[in-house]
Amino acid sequence: MNMKKNVYWRIFIEMFKISCFTFGGGYVVIPMIEKTFIDKYHYFSKEELLDMATIAQSSPGVIAINLSALSGFRIANLKGVFFACLGSILPPMIILGTISHFYDLFITNDVITAILHGMEAGALVLLVDVLITMTSTLIKMKDYFLYIMLVSAFIANLVFNVNAFLIIFTAVLICILYVLARRMK
Repeated sequence: MNMKKNVYWRIFIEMFKISCFTFGGGYVVIPMIEKTFIDKYHYFSKEELLDMATIAQSSPGVIAINLSALSGFRIANLKGVFFACLGSILPPMIILGTISHFYDLFITNDVITAILHGMEAGALVLLVDVLITMTSTLIKMKDYFLYIMLVSAFIANLVFNVNAFLIIFTAVLICILYVLARRMK
């Protein structure tokens, strides 16, 4: 039982640290989860993380919390979900509570403004890292159908400004049909 408590505590602490140092949205947590739960603790594989990231993105709610919940569940079932989500939501609640309390001081402070701009730049770098990691994982699968899906989704969004929800919904439907067609062969 003591080992279980250590796992829950580890999930909470690691998600708390990840949440403290990832700014810029849900995708930014992916490389941090990879470095912590895959590289450091070996709780799951990169492929499983990619699957969880896809589910987290496709599910309603905040991607970072969805991914935390899925990671916690993968490591320690429902109690893992609780500790992962608790670790993920506490830092933003503390930070936003503090900022709200001292809003007038923060909004006019040039140092705080500079820090926020630096955090934006860091978040962009992490997002590019996620893009490279997810794309390289997809390329390693050597499935030309998925390559076409990737390029088509990119072009649909960038060139034709198609809504991301519509792209995801269409990709899900096409992939379901693709899997069904492969099973029928």
